[in-house]
Amino acid sequence: MLENEGAAARLRLSVLDTRYLKLDASNDPITGDLLIQPTSNSTTTFQVNQADTTNVLTVDTTNAKTLTTVLQTPTINGGILANEDITIQGTTHATRTTSYVLLNPNGGNVGIGTTAPLAKLHIDQSVADAAIPVLSLDQADISDGFINFIGATAASAAGPISSWTTGNSIQGFVRVEINGVQRWIAHYSDPTG
Repeated sequence: MLENEGAAARLRLSVLDTRYLKLDASNDPITGDLLIQPTSNSTTTFQVNQADTTNVLTVDTTNAKTLTTVLQTPTINGGILANEDITIQGTTHATRTTSYVLLNPNGGNVGIGTTAPLAKLHIDQSVADAAIPVLSLDQADISDGFINFIGATAASAAGPISSWTTGNSIQGFVRVEINGVQRWIAHYSDPTG
């Protein structure tokens, strides 16, 4: 046990039952900051291990500045109460003009509502009576569109974007909403020459 007696508060670090490390400030909840600061940056500034010494969480304060977990399929929960949120943002700076949130930048898929995403972004609205759209796009910039399709363009069905305007027929329609009003977008068979 290590105690630091001060005029306003007491800091006590103690090992309980050989398993737990407790931070006790006058037996009250901690309201200030808990700071761990090495004399120099390290790849293992703060490390949490399992009972068999397997590392499960590491804070790296080198140039990478990373938080790493080797847990299998780790879960991050927003809180212990219902309807609590998780906010992920690139920086705490107010402007955030060049800050990015990167998901799987080196490959892999991202799933929302599914644990087995089948595309780079897979959104699964599996509840039949949820009464909400799968995706809502809110664009306030009147100088730009909602979606920018980027890909190879050809006057045929050879690429993902076709500039051909004849030789195909409507195969059906897809329901969408525009400003909350239901509309239908036609889809066509392959463009041909």
